[in-house]
Amino acid sequence: MAKAKSFADKVAKNTIDFKKHCPKCGEAYANIQLVKAEKSASGSWRFNDRHVAVCKCNDKEVVQ
Repeated sequence: MAKAKSFADKVAKNTIDFKKHCPKCGEAYANIQLVKAEKSASGSWRFNDRHVAVCKCNDKEVVQ
């Protein structure tokens, strides 16, 4: 039989911060999808997308 959760247990679980934080500024990382259009060797356009963790320290470097 499962253990009943009290209201205090539910509140304590919601106050835990599971996000990763930047060691420089302490800001939480925001995961964004970065899409770049590049011309391939055959002359056609292709879109390269990748997921990047961004905070206010590296925001200018990543977006440019």
